[in-house]
Amino acid sequence: MNEAESTVATMTCKTLPDLHALVDPLIDARVSYDDFVSQYGRPGEDGCYGLVRHLYTVGLQVDLEADPEVALRQLVEIWGPRDPRDPLTLVQPWDAYILATAHPWSDHVGVVMDALTFVNVRRRTGVVRERLHTWRPKLVQLARLRMLM
Repeated sequence: MNEAESTVATMTCKTLPDLHALVDPLIDARVSYDDFVSQYGRPGEDGCYGLVRHLYTVGLQVDLEADPEVALRQLVEIWGPRDPRDPLTLVQPWDAYILATAHPWSDHVGVVMDALTFVNVRRRTGVVRERLHTWRPKLVQLARLRMLM
């Protein structure tokens, strides 16, 4: 068993880390977008993707790299726009909540915290927890790490 397979086997047998314990300090400190990017981001990386990468690295020991296309290989679509199911009934903590905020294609992402909220970082708000249903009209995809399937 290689290291990646060992990590998957370990994670599937254990309780997942508490996402709130990782996110609450960022929210309590009112971390701005620019501060988040300078502290946790990588060159050329959007803050929202940097937040997802940071949480997955720190909480799950999964490195999504700075390239979202590479990261897609580690994710499985749980819901897409042609799926008739209500995506809010499918969410689980640690899912990627992928949105189209300014374009018809995905341009923003956050991490599902629980059945009601997700965390993201935006220029206007910094790191913030928001209600899933508020952003539901802009949802284009719900994805889960393969190791959590």
